[in-house]
Amino acid sequence: MDRSLDSSLELALTCSTALRLGGALYILVERAGLADPYYLADAGLRAGLRAAAGRTLNQKLLQHAWSGLDAVQKSYPAKPAAAFTQAGFAVIARALQVVGQSNQQHGLPEIHSLAVDAAVLWPGPVDSSMDPGRRLVAYEEACQTDAHRALVDGGLTKLRQVMGAQELAYRRLAEALSRKPNAPGSPPGAA
Repeated sequence: MDRSLDSSLELALTCSTALRLGGALYILVERAGLADPYYLADAGLRAGLRAAAGRTLNQKLLQHAWSGLDAVQKSYPAKPAAAFTQAGFAVIARALQVVGQSNQQHGLPEIHSLAVDAAVLWPGPVDSSMDPGRRLVAYEEACQTDAHRALVDGGLTKLRQVMGAQELAYRRLAEALSRKPNAPGSPPGAA
């Protein structure tokens, strides 16, 4: 990773990493009936992205984000992708810590490492359009590189565009998992 990134750019990449994984997490928690508390955590990450652009961080929103994440972590059932989901929650928790730290080293390499660790836990192959080798970890690593390049070359606007597409790919991945019959943790006969 480029050592010349300033703290606001590192914050943007940190939030975009967590939001990217959040594309899948949202679908999984929604299916578990936990969308409302998850929205709070997501809003905290999006506030962090806005703070990276120079806006003032709403501390109350950040507190609500922590409350939402805590509620989702405690209530998420052992359903498909439980290990990935818990690892994804750890990425969000670390990203929210970073958002709450002002003018400190953001630990972007740690966030990226946690995201790769979560991707390793995805329960099965991914569509070959995401990665020809059908591995989520390879896709996540490529996303990190693409997000960094977008931010350096096109600023926050370009990062948001790239992040949106990446987040959507993660969302589709979780939707496909949720549709699989007899996915681990699915009730017998589920389609």
